[in-house]
Amino acid sequence: MRRTAVAVVLAASGCGGETTTSAPEPASTTVRGVVRWSGARPGPPGTIVCPIPVSDEELVRAWGSEFPPNERSELAADGGMPHAFVWADQGPHREREWPVPAEPFELRVVAAVYRPHVFGLGATQSLRISATDVRTYAPHVVPQGPSAVGATISALPFTTSFAAQAKPVVIQDDVYAWMQAFVFVLDHPFFATTDAAGRFEIRGLPPGEYRFQVWHESFTADRRSIEGETRISLRAGDLRDLDFDLR
Repeated sequence: MRRTAVAVVLAASGCGGETTTSAPEPASTTVRGVVRWSGARPGPPGTIVCPIPVSDEELVRAWGSEFPPNERSELAADGGMPHAFVWADQGPHREREWPVPAEPFELRVVAAVYRPHVFGLGATQSLRISATDVRTYAPHVVPQGPSAVGATISALPFTTSFAAQAKPVVIQDDVYAWMQAFVFVLDHPFFATTDAAGRFEIRGLPPGEYRFQVWHESFTADRRSIEGETRISLRAGDLRDLDFDLR
């Protein structure tokens, strides 16, 4: 795990955005912001996701000229980081229980790429993994500790669930080595994954003192994940800007 400095911008505003992870409660607050990378760019634009040559001609034709980007090292022009995960780690929300979404979360395999790449689930919420084509896939849940046992999924669609995790659950594929997804499993709904510009929004937070954390996978296979955290105080009814500057 690599910890990094975090620059925090806090400001009041009079209106909210459209993206949300939970329905606002009366006198609740909204936090929104951008996760940016301030270090050296991890690679040239246009790097493809495949670490090995692709010999599957049908797959190459399916991709055409639009090879999937390297999700590990995607950055917006201004350094915004897609696929970063932001969540409320500590705060008054931990003093109560929150309902688990009844609908399964859909993880789709689209032309040998997981969509989405990084996402959050409620603890015990169903995760449904399905494919949009007839290729043979073998999703593999990576064990989360020295004594944990992983599981290979032999056929899609497949539905599973997880207990709350301290670290992201990794789903790989035993057929296509580049396929990887990261699943955060939390016992509350106050989390978000950044969009293509590195932006996020979390609604419905009870007012109080919070610690927020941010996570992004390593840019390279031999480096630890990129992480940061910050503490803020939220008042009832606030809309606050919270920007993370990672390096």
